[in-house]
Amino acid sequence: MTQKHLFAKLSSIALIIILSTNLLYAQSQNKKSSFIDNSKFGFIGQGNFSNTFNKHHLFVDKGFSFSNAFLLVHGTVDKHFYYKLMFNAVKDPILADAYIGYKHNNALQLQLGAMRPMMSLDFLPSAASADFIHRSTISGHLVQAREVGLSILGDIKNWHYFLGIYNGNKLSLKNNNNHFYYMGRLQYKLHNVANGTLKIGVNAAYGDSTMIAIGHNGPFVSNNRTIYGSDLFWEHKQIFIKAEYLQGQYDTTTQNSESTRDVLSGYYATLGYHFSDKILGLARWQSWSYHHSNCTTNQITLGIKCFFGKYFSSRFNFDTYLPTTKDIKNKYGLSLMLQIAIL
Repeated sequence: MTQKHLFAKLSSIALIIILSTNLLYAQSQNKKSSFIDNSKFGFIGQGNFSNTFNKHHLFVDKGFSFSNAFLLVHGTVDKHFYYKLMFNAVKDPILADAYIGYKHNNALQLQLGAMRPMMSLDFLPSAASADFIHRSTISGHLVQAREVGLSILGDIKNWHYFLGIYNGNKLSLKNNNNHFYYMGRLQYKLHNVANGTLKIGVNAAYGDSTMIAIGHNGPFVSNNRTIYGSDLFWEHKQIFIKAEYLQGQYDTTTQNSESTRDVLSGYYATLGYHFSDKILGLARWQSWSYHHSNCTTNQITLGIKCFFGKYFSSRFNFDTYLPTTKDIKNKYGLSLMLQIAIL
């Protein structure tokens, strides 16, 4: 990390601490403003340990890490306007969320700034409330964790919609090719389906980008990318089922510097059961394929999520990787996460 980046990180953290201290001090005074009354502060810390039982850590890294350290402030102003500012002290760039929003009613909300796109079912929960330690591989390969732009979303009876127009190059505050990246999601909620509630969603994205990873950790795109998918979420009392399919078609460059059009597709299915309000059992099957290289990998993840009081929780995952390529053997790994979330 360069001195410039280190200075930027320290300055941002100092700004959050100063802002939080000033607002908390103001809250302790008798005279309070509507801005102070509606400001909330939070911290999310996630410490990890992972290990693989194979010689080579092809899918799971060995060691300890602190994957997230979020500092955030958010609130509402003048009833209809809201804001969120969130930094991740252990990531580069340090910025996670920085947006202002306007909520006319439940049917119409607008958000402008850096934010998490609400396109994929797997990325709808925040990092603090996700089921597993790692999100599904296909969503991580095709969906960015953060984008800079404008979002419009809302709920109309049983319908939920999301539309977004972004720069398309992650958290970079400048558009690097003067083209936009468009996203959309439409979801419908059905009641009394097998005694439960069923949500069915479809999504799509389209845009041109230059030498940037398609998703959070996916392949690089050299020009156009088109992504679409569908998902469902059914829940009844202690049990729930989630499933999602995503496919991405994108222009990329081979090792021989040749341009080609590749296709990456995959899906996952998750079964969850609440043994109690403190213990959640999980099982997930997922599969993803690179069509150009004819490479497919399957993965089974068994997980337990435990809650300790109001702020602390843990997640334990055991992974089995099942590549279909003959020269790659099955891989096994485990991961543990301890979390504190003060929101």
